[in-house]
Amino acid sequence: MDIQGAALVGLCYIPVLYFAYSAFATDPVTAAAGLVILAMSAYILLETMSHGSVSSSNKAVFITGCDSGFGYSLAERLDELGFKVFAACLFHDGDGAKALRERCSNRLHIVQLNVSSDQQVQEALTFVRENLGDSDLWAVVNNAGIGMFGELEWVKIEDLQKVMDVNAVGPVRIIKAFLPLLRKSKENPRIVNVNSVAGRFTLACGVPYSMSKHACIAFTDGLRRELKKFNIDVVSVEPTLYKTPLGNPDTLKKNSEQQWEQLSTDVKSDYGQGYFDALCKVLPARFQAMASDNVDAVIATLVTAVTIIKPKRRYIPRLTASFRVWILEKLPYSIQDRLLVAFQPKVAVAWAKGRET
Repeated sequence: MDIQGAALVGLCYIPVLYFAYSAFATDPVTAAAGLVILAMSAYILLETMSHGSVSSSNKAVFITGCDSGFGYSLAERLDELGFKVFAACLFHDGDGAKALRERCSNRLHIVQLNVSSDQQVQEALTFVRENLGDSDLWAVVNNAGIGMFGELEWVKIEDLQKVMDVNAVGPVRIIKAFLPLLRKSKENPRIVNVNSVAGRFTLACGVPYSMSKHACIAFTDGLRRELKKFNIDVVSVEPTLYKTPLGNPDTLKKNSEQQWEQLSTDVKSDYGQGYFDALCKVLPARFQAMASDNVDAVIATLVTAVTIIKPKRRYIPRLTASFRVWILEKLPYSIQDRLLVAFQPKVAVAWAKGRET
């Protein structure tokens, strides 16, 4: 008997065990304790039933954003597991693409892709279709993304549109193009969208990024409901902050300086040079302080989302992060508002100082 069969048999015995236990329990507290233990056992068994992994044989995975970070590591790991991997990179001849070619097997293919380009998406689809061979397209992982942090008033509209185009519209482009090919899989395929906890909670100075991830989570949830009729699973993986190129301190500081330079004199005077100087120090420092360097936890979660027989709808890498998110979700908005200003400096803007005099 395989592990799923054994777990199912064990699950069937739980009601029998509880009734037998309750017959000997002499007080309500003991009976309640037994019920809790048995409920936990049932949960563990149900989890066990879904923890089997699919075979990588004749299965292909298409991953966007493989130049660095999560996408690069996931492509490398799935190649090790025997999947045929199509690693889409923004720079086909960049350092990340070159490293993947050197480190991985000949099952891995580099694909040129800017998810903001309709033409490149169609060219990527053609390349995948022509190079699948005997494999089915088993999974599509929407990982490509860019960050944009800073005061919303400082962000140019074209920069905001770029973030939305890559992080929110990009995955839609990919799925609309690849769905017909995904439906041809002989087994129940899946879509894995790399979202973010920032798509549930919006940090001050992180509004553009959070807007894009809120949109992508809505896309993920709606798509999951629409594709159920085709037996296609749609999974949301929502990391917290991690030390990836997305939050590089030098990049954050440089972006803040560029945003400040293009502001009008009136807006600059309302914020004040002191506030800007403080933000340039606080934003990168807080990001690094809050970000985890345990990137392997995210890769392990992504591998699970791709390979597990029955994936969950939503994953938050690391149990401690999941617990913190759960607590934050339960807090009233008044407390959330106090907590979600971590990226802002505790320095009064010039406008407020002027009103005090």
